[in-house]
Amino acid sequence: MNYRTVFHTVGNILVIEGIIMLIPMLVALYYGESGALTGFAAAILMTAFSGFLLTRIDRRGRAPLARDRMAIVALSWISISLFGAIPYYVSGEIPIFAEAFFETMSGFTTTGITVFKDLETVSRSLLFWRSFTVWLGGMGVLVFMIAVLPRSGKGRSKSSAVSLMRGESSGPQNDKIVPRMQKSAVILYLIYAGLSVLNLIFLKAGGMNWFDAVLTMFGTAGTGGFNIHDQSIAYYGSEYITVVTAVFMFLFGVSYSLFFLVLTGKAAIAFRNPELRTYALLTGAASVAIALNIMGKYGSFLRALMNSSFAVTAMISSTGYIQENYDAWPGFSRIVLLLLMFCGGCSGSTACGIKLSRVIILARIVRTDLKKFLSPHSVTLIEYNGRPLKQETINGVHSFFIMYFAVFAVSVILVSINDFDMVTSISAVAAAINNVGCGFSMVGPNGSFSMFSRFSMIVLSFDMLAGRLEIFPMVMLFYPRTWSRY
Repeated sequence: MNYRTVFHTVGNILVIEGIIMLIPMLVALYYGESGALTGFAAAILMTAFSGFLLTRIDRRGRAPLARDRMAIVALSWISISLFGAIPYYVSGEIPIFAEAFFETMSGFTTTGITVFKDLETVSRSLLFWRSFTVWLGGMGVLVFMIAVLPRSGKGRSKSSAVSLMRGESSGPQNDKIVPRMQKSAVILYLIYAGLSVLNLIFLKAGGMNWFDAVLTMFGTAGTGGFNIHDQSIAYYGSEYITVVTAVFMFLFGVSYSLFFLVLTGKAAIAFRNPELRTYALLTGAASVAIALNIMGKYGSFLRALMNSSFAVTAMISSTGYIQENYDAWPGFSRIVLLLLMFCGGCSGSTACGIKLSRVIILARIVRTDLKKFLSPHSVTLIEYNGRPLKQETINGVHSFFIMYFAVFAVSVILVSINDFDMVTSISAVAAAINNVGCGFSMVGPNGSFSMFSRFSMIVLSFDMLAGRLEIFPMVMLFYPRTWSRY
């Protein structure tokens, strides 16, 4: 590993985080929250100073290899979560650092699971910070760095920028939308910011105060869904806000490259995308199926459809907002929602989970294998979006599924040491690794993750980051060759 380049890059990220923390610090100053103000002041000093020291490391030497770039991605996210936990801990609102780290990791990874039991008593500046981390983590902190920092030196070569961006981007295929990587990152953030502002306008039009509207927008855009009230979206008792939030949860689960195609007059190409079509079809079909299943509970199909479509979009987009207690719905509805947690949204969006593009590719691999079994001498190509897939992509999909379910299985075994019921243990890990934010039973709409042991919180924190970074960078940390010098 090129330790100099790795630590220098992590230092840049920490300096940026320290500067960003000035925003919630101003919020704490505005609301006169002395405890939170002290927490943010301490966090800014420690984060910026540590980052500054790391940036002083000389980067001279060979350009970073792929394993270095994977290490940069993983260590950057771990570092920002460690330092981002300081305000919670120093303010005393989360007195156990492991729980503060868990909360911060949940924010940056856009998971949205929480250890807070009563959100109404949390400082407004800390509520702002936890929701802001969701918005920042939505597009990725390294994408942000590529967008705002000038490219210079071997540590920021074109291939390095591409690998860093792909390391925290979602899906099996993440191509640049324009030739220059930095310009691609800027365009992605402009689309992200534009949709966020549009969401904010619609929420404010529904009667939300500015504070609630901004934080709800943060949670929706980052598809993290950190609740700012114990009742989540149900707190507002507004069908308008329910519908607006559901629509934007769906939109933020769509690939931003498709929005770029629409904005550049290529809407027809965007709408032919197989992942988008599958995403829309699956969301619609699941919403109708669940609505029919719960119609007796709500008295009318339209009311049942509104509640089911909200729950479906919350799950498939990995946002995790709650409008109704879906854990009280029939078994069929709960199973459908659980499966949607795993599917996830579109590649290249802020949604997490396995991603529908991988599900589609895996289905086509299976279909091709069946054809070969029936006709051994036939030559068949696996195509996706009108283009034949490279063997590298096919192998990557296979490897992802193997590692994904291996991490899932091991995590369930480790978390089950708490001796909670099976549904709680399985859905807790599913909520963490798919970055959804809520599960079933004890971690359902009315539950919390605060009852898990510190060991389980470490396991779930690993799962959250593994899910957000799509397994590979986190698994690489356990590969001895990653740490060998060269």
